[in-house]
Amino acid sequence: MWWKIIDRSRKEKKAIMRGKGKKKEGLLILTAAAAALAVILIFLSAGTKILSDYETGIAAAARKDIPKGTGITAENVSELFELREVNQSMLPGQTVTDLSQMEGKALSGDLQENEIVTEKDMNDLAGMEASMTEPTELTFTATSIGNSVGGRIRSGDVINVGITFQTDTGESRYRLAGEHIYVLEAMDDTGRPVPPEDTETACIMFRVLMERQDGERLLETLRDGDETIVTLPKS
Repeated sequence: MWWKIIDRSRKEKKAIMRGKGKKKEGLLILTAAAAALAVILIFLSAGTKILSDYETGIAAAARKDIPKGTGITAENVSELFELREVNQSMLPGQTVTDLSQMEGKALSGDLQENEIVTEKDMNDLAGMEASMTEPTELTFTATSIGNSVGGRIRSGDVINVGITFQTDTGESRYRLAGEHIYVLEAMDDTGRPVPPEDTETACIMFRVLMERQDGERLLETLRDGDETIVTLPKS
C-alpha cells in the first residue's frame, strides 16, 4: 500500500502548491489594483491642479499710472479703473471686485498701470469721518521745506506733526503735537494746491482731517513752538 501513500502524498503536495499559487495570484491582483488606484489618484490630482490653474476671478485694475492721494469718485472711478478676469492664482488678498466699493476713498500709495487693486491700497475718507465725533479740517504750515520731508508730502499721506521749543535752560527740545494725521491737500508756500502727480513742487502747507478736539490741541501746541516739523510715521 506504500504506493497509495506516496500517491496521496503527491496529491497533497499538488494541492498545497495550487493553494500557494492562488494566494500569489491574489496578492498580484491586489498589488495591481493598488497601483492602478494610485495612478488614477495621481491623474485626478493633476487634473484638479490644471483646472485650478485656469480658474479666474474678477478684480479691479488700474487703467494707467495713478499717484498716491488721488481721490476716487463716482465720476472718475471708471476712468481710473476697470474690472478684469484674472487668473485665480494671481489674485492677492482683499482684492476689490466692485468699482463702486472704491468711491469716496483715496489711494494710500502709487498704483502702476495694470496693477490689481486691494482694500489696503486705499484710505476710506468717508469711514474716517464717520468714525469721528466732530470731524474738522484745519490748515497749518511747516517752518521750512527741510521741516516737511523736503517738501515731498502730498495729499493721501499720513503724517506726524511736532514742534521744537526752548527750555528754561536754553536747550532746544522736540515735542510731538499730533500723529497719524491724514493730509487732504498739500500746498506750496503761496497756498496753491499741488496735485499728487506733481513731484517737483515743494509743499509746506497742509490741509488735514482731524477730530475737532485733537485739532484744537494741535493748533495750541503749534503756537507755543519755535518750529513746526512735519514727518512721516515710521513704517
